Amino acid sequence: MDIAIIGIAGRFPEAGNLDGFYRNLAAGRDSVRPFSRARLRNTGIPTAEEYEIFGYLEDIDLFDHEFFNISLGEAQHMDPHQRLILEVVYETFENAGYNPDFFLGTRTAVFVGDVTLAYSRHANRVEPTLTTGNLHPITAGRIARTFDLRGGALM
Repeated sequence: MDIAIIGIAGRFPEAGNLDGFYRNLAAGRDSVRPFSRARLRNTGIPTAEEYEIFGYLEDIDLFDHEFFNISLGEAQHMDPHQRLILEVVYETFENAGYNPDFFLGTRTAVFVGDVTLAYSRHANRVEPTLTTGNLHPITAGRIARTFDLRGGALM
């Protein structure tokens, strides 16, 4: 069986897309840095604490829940990884030159390699949508459901 990668997208520190990532690589830019003050402010993380120097993403708190037909409450409880991957999947369709509607109801499969989700540790109380938005195995299923892909959905 042949497999072809026809679209690609991503989010990277100091680069919101592949073009920005390429420019950073070509310039030899090191994007490992402390949390920005804007991210600390926008995500509600305590500003007085010390954090590791790392390759952080900005704007992880921005997500158009209506675009993805997700309620505001559910989107607020979703780990940022799940929100970001929905955006990146949409951009991957665009990068491949397809409208995501082209795949509605098709036997298109979803295969995802993802990180362990830990966003729920910040919750003050348990909500029903906290579970689905923070379980690692649900990510592939959420992508399949969001884009109406009817093939396998595997993590």
